[in-house]
Amino acid sequence: MDIEERLKNLRQSMTTTTFKHVNVDKQSVKENVLARSKKRRTSPLSPYPKRLVQGLGSMVGVTILCLLIVYAGMSGQIPFPNQSSEENTKLEITKEDHSLMNTWTERSVTDAQGHYNIFIVHDGNLETANANKWEDAKDEVYELEQLAQIDRVDYVVTGEYQKAFQIEQLPTALVFDHQEMVFETNEPEQLLTYISDSTDAP
Repeated sequence: MDIEERLKNLRQSMTTTTFKHVNVDKQSVKENVLARSKKRRTSPLSPYPKRLVQGLGSMVGVTILCLLIVYAGMSGQIPFPNQSSEENTKLEITKEDHSLMNTWTERSVTDAQGHYNIFIVHDGNLETANANKWEDAKDEVYELEQLAQIDRVDYVVTGEYQKAFQIEQLPTALVFDHQEMVFETNEPEQLLTYISDSTDAP
């Protein structure tokens, strides 16, 4: 076979086979792509947006977590704050304070009806303006003990009175009759006025 025949056969081979096969391959690829795309569209989750699916998944996860926490709390594995325990503690403190007040009231009342005991509660600090007022009025306060209806006048330095009667400012005067505390003040003049109005003081 000479050269011309070989070239002729080569041209014929390229024309009849190569380009046709290329066209067939393109068509096949196109069909495969369309088929895969169709499969994706027919997926059970495809009708819903991706964000919606993610949101639903997050909600389910949070719900499960909450259920686990509640279960653990009910089983005692997680110490949830116990409101009733806090209320009981406050109630116990209130009862203790009330008991302390009753104790010091019983120690401070008079033996006779119509009589008074006076206690000036202070902390021993004479540097404050309020302490100076009571120091200046001390003589007048002690003179009240000369009245027939005043059984006792004492300056006391103790934290028990302050705690029992919840005194916020010292010095403070407490006045007791035969049953209970009837007057409280941190002003000497108010004490003198109250005793004058409540007794037969001239």
